[in-house]
Amino acid sequence: MAWKRVERVEGDDPLGQCSWCQKEAAEDQELFGLNATLLDTPLSPPVEKEAYFIELEIPEGSGRLKKIRGMVTGADSPAREEGVDLIIVICSRECGSKLKSNLEKWLSGWIKELSG
Repeated sequence: MAWKRVERVEGDDPLGQCSWCQKEAAEDQELFGLNATLLDTPLSPPVEKEAYFIELEIPEGSGRLKKIRGMVTGADSPAREEGVDLIIVICSRECGSKLKSNLEKWLSGWIKELSG
């Protein structure tokens, strides 16, 4: 499954919306993270000094692709030290469950473990 790097643009907060349902979070809404540990393969996003955002496309059914955003953690970040290589924002258990099952199905070639 391919990924591409995405640059942040003014006014766009990739961490302020659910990666599955794409709904913007209210200012006081609690969001959650689906954390991934990646396999060290040529398919995996590389580790860099600073964190950066990526976009994945996974099949959603009916031949459509769903775009999922995630943040690749920086090389010296506390998250990386705890084994978290990729953080994907979700708004609910329901969205987390749907996202997790799709990622396990379609990204098994470079995701070692999913938690959250």
